[in-house]
Amino acid sequence: MKKEKWIESFEEFIKPRLETYQVPGLGMGLMKNREVIYQKEFGYKNAEKDVEVTSDTIFGLASITKSFVAMAILQLQEQGKLKVEDPVVNYLSNFRMPKGEDASKVTLHHLLTNSSGLPPMIHLYSSMKSSFNKDPYAAQVYENLQVDPEEVSEINTYEELMDAIANTDDQVLGAPGEVFSYSNEGFGLLGAIVERVSGQDINTYMTEHIFKPIGMKNTSFHTELLNEHSLAMSYASEDDGDDQRVFASPTWWDAPAMLGAGFLKSTVDDMLQYSQVYCHGGMAEENRILEESSMNTMMDTHIRRDRGMYYGYGLVIIPDYHGHKLVEHGGSLKAISSKLVILPEEKVSGITLTNMSGLPAELFMFGALNHLIGLPSNLPLIEHEDYELTDQEIEEYIGVYQSGEGADIEISVKEGNLSFTNGDKEAPIRAVDRDYLKVKQNETEATVEILRNQDGQVYALTNGYRVVRKVK
Repeated sequence: MKKEKWIESFEEFIKPRLETYQVPGLGMGLMKNREVIYQKEFGYKNAEKDVEVTSDTIFGLASITKSFVAMAILQLQEQGKLKVEDPVVNYLSNFRMPKGEDASKVTLHHLLTNSSGLPPMIHLYSSMKSSFNKDPYAAQVYENLQVDPEEVSEINTYEELMDAIANTDDQVLGAPGEVFSYSNEGFGLLGAIVERVSGQDINTYMTEHIFKPIGMKNTSFHTELLNEHSLAMSYASEDDGDDQRVFASPTWWDAPAMLGAGFLKSTVDDMLQYSQVYCHGGMAEENRILEESSMNTMMDTHIRRDRGMYYGYGLVIIPDYHGHKLVEHGGSLKAISSKLVILPEEKVSGITLTNMSGLPAELFMFGALNHLIGLPSNLPLIEHEDYELTDQEIEEYIGVYQSGEGADIEISVKEGNLSFTNGDKEAPIRAVDRDYLKVKQNETEATVEILRNQDGQVYALTNGYRVVRKVK
């Protein structure tokens, strides 16, 4: 059977890039109106044993997990067990904000939309420390964070997580609802709320109320509950002279106190079924997962994340993606680069899953989606023309920006051009408007927005959609 032209064109686009980015294994698929219109596996589940990826290979989802947590919260609201407008302290009495700020004003809605005011913190790494202790390659993480492992406390319970948040030595970013800053801790707390309100551990709750009703047979937070023969091998990479060396690194990272932030594992088959629930008003094939009004709430534009881009509940919303409403989310963690895309009005959805971090899953997924709907392969989410900065603006941007999560960024001028250094990685940067910059990453661009206080002075920037304060 002859391939459709868009598929031929897309595969010509992706195949050389799989080699360029040294992708160990990748699975992807697209569905329209519950019918698979494209599904393809590339590379290896286990390269050392020559075992290829299949449609039921189990990969990590990383932060795509957040959409499942949001779905569970809205189910519990439909059950009359909570309201998203309720204060978090109604369900987590030990929850406190840093520096003694008033925690009673922070609601579930604020956690769901990353607008609680919580600053970027290191607690995800603390929550994974028990995994790091078993992983011979974890030293690289501490090196990248520029911290001594002995200085990172271990967090294993929700109470320890709440204590760590309260004792964070950093100011809140603003009043609840004022500032968007992506927060893994916030979704860790939402996972705790799912457990406390439902009376079940988060995996049991989601299995009974989301996975099984949708027909997701190979999805879980826990690898021991999955078929070990279907699990993808974890891979990592490191500089090896002038090249990148890719190697097997089989330890899965876990975080018992922050499962809701990004620790689900699943397959392309399962995720395609999940993604279609958003295209059909909350319905799986035969089972209602959410009321249509709740599904619309998840996909609403609750808070601005970027120009032309918003955050819903555990989902990124772009109201005008070149004429289409786009709902999406990505994920990145050890051995995981993932991307979920949904065009709810066209009933089209897709997923890309890989078994190595640092890969441009977004490039691969949008390459397929764009070929399908007749757009250029690597079209930006939102297009921007160049903008010429004044000397004063450039001078105001120059400086060092850091966060408690480990961000260490410098904006400088080199050979007459702005330069962006994040840790030990330097990248070109261009202005597309006043206080609005684009940083080159592989074949895509990341947004850096310059933030000013009421006096017009630069006090922070956004990187990875986190607020990172200027320190000098």
